[in-house]
Amino acid sequence: TEQVLTQQLDFDPATLGYCMACSMLGVALFGIFGMKPMVECLGARGMGQVGVASRAMLVIATSWIVVHQLDAETSVARHLQSSAEVQVIAASVLYALATHALATGLTTQTTGAVSPEEQGSLLGVEHSLFGFARIVGPILGTAIFVSFNESIWPVAAGCAAIDAGLTGLFFIHRIRHRYSFAVTNPS
Repeated sequence: TEQVLTQQLDFDPATLGYCMACSMLGVALFGIFGMKPMVECLGARGMGQVGVASRAMLVIATSWIVVHQLDAETSVARHLQSSAEVQVIAASVLYALATHALATGLTTQTTGAVSPEEQGSLLGVEHSLFGFARIVGPILGTAIFVSFNESIWPVAAGCAAIDAGLTGLFFIHRIRHRYSFAVTNPS
């Protein structure tokens, strides 16, 4: 969270802004150059699965980076500070890319499930839910963070558990779909 980065790792506002700018640039470049090959390779469902599984792994990796930097010796603090900035920026960019792949995969699947006349309404509801998650997520994360003595691990574990649960649901749905298709359409 921003509180960990600013209060415990001493990130300044410029570094936080740079981190967000790098994430947005990464997403834009990925959308321009990487989205089409990824969709062709994985399909919409595969993109959703890769996105949610990647997010779970990246939240744990980012937490490890932060905790590792907080436990580091103060005699090498300046070197570790620049190292922490690079690592957090890299993890932030990767997390934004995973989230973009997930959102694109979900949007592609959901719009294909309704008639063209209903797609606008569906996209409006979907983006409202995404916005709601962006509002409620930080509030819940901060509440968990504060209630666990400002330890990042409970927040990371909660985020990873949600993403892991969603990944499990994707795989269960896929297995059921394949099994029901094989039973109803034997070759």
